Parts: sequence; structure tokens; C-alpha cells
Amino acid sequence: MLNLIPNAIKEYHTGTTCDSVYDELYNQRIIYLAGTIDTAEEVAFLIMQIMHLSVHDPDSPITLVINSPGGNVLNGMAVYDALKASPCRIITVCIGTAASMGAVLFEAGDERCILPHSSIMIHDPSVSNVYGTAVSLQETVERVMDIRDMTAGIFAERTGKTKKEILRLTSRDTWMDAETAVRENFADRIVNTLDEVVKL
Repeated sequence: MLNLIPNAIKEYHTGTTCDSVYDELYNQRIIYLAGTIDTAEEVAFLIMQIMHLSVHDPDSPITLVINSPGGNVLNGMAVYDALKASPCRIITVCIGTAASMGAVLFEAGDERCILPHSSIMIHDPSVSNVYGTAVSLQETVERVMDIRDMTAGIFAERTGKTKKEILRLTSRDTWMDAETAVRENFADRIVNTLDEVVKL
């Protein structure tokens, strides 16, 4: 992915510098999450960014821009906890899609912004390719149900809905466009331009 990030060229009286757009955004305290949240390396990368910005300037906000179909729940929860543990005000911005674990991370924002043609999708955690003894399968199911309860609790807390209402929604893939997300309190406001959220 980093190979696809263009460079920003700046000219000064002392010469020319060439930095990646990623670095330019990071200098503005903007973290971009694109794609799935699967590997330990991806999670570590996100958490290190959050920690560094939090230590460098705990009084300034961090903006997390999300376009993600989700990924591994346990890895995603590590990022969620890092966001909630940060002393910084967290602004999350959905641009494209925040689905599954991506939707959970979107809810971590103290302010949750969504662009007009973006969408949010929530559902129960899924299990695939599970093999083993009856006891190990039972343990797996119990663990998945615990995760289901945990993520439902997050959505309930952030939306003001009951956990029963959330579980009814997550029993299937529930898609929300921007207007629905705001109406159902999964987002705080629709933004038409990014400069409504951050100063680029």
C-alpha cells in the first residue's frame, strides 16, 4: 500500500524536499486506515501512531479517517482500546465504508463524522473453517458469543440504544447510509468537506 502513496514536493529557499502524502497527513495528526485490520504488524503500526501522537501533544486532537471492511476483531479491539486510552480528543471520519470491525473503530471517536455518500455496516462476528472436538467447538462458540456481547455493548453505549436493539440489528448485515447513520446515532454529523473536520 505504501508504494501507492504519492509524494508531496515542497520548494524552500534552501532547496526542495520530497515527502510522502502519508507523512504530510501524519504531521497534521491524521491517521488513515484503509483496508482490512488483520495482521499484528498492521495493528502495531496503527497503535504506534496513536501512542506517538498522544505523547507528542496530548492536548491536540487525532483524526482517524476510516475506509475499511473490517477484519480480525481481537486485533481491532487493540486499536479501539488504544484510541480510548489516548488523552487526545479522537475524531473519526468515515469516507467510503466503515464495516464490521471498521464500524466499531468508527464508534471510538469523541466526534464521529461521515461523508455524504459513505456507509456503515454492522453485524455479528462470524466463524469460518472451525474444526476440532466437541469441547473445543463449544469453547469457540462461547468466545464468539462473548465478542458479540462486547461489540454490542460498544454500539449500545455510543448510540444510546439498548443492547437488545443492537443485537437485533447485528443479527444480519445492517447497512446505513450517512443520513441513516446520523438519524440512528451511529454518527454525529455529515460533513461535505474534509476541512470541516481538519485543517489540511
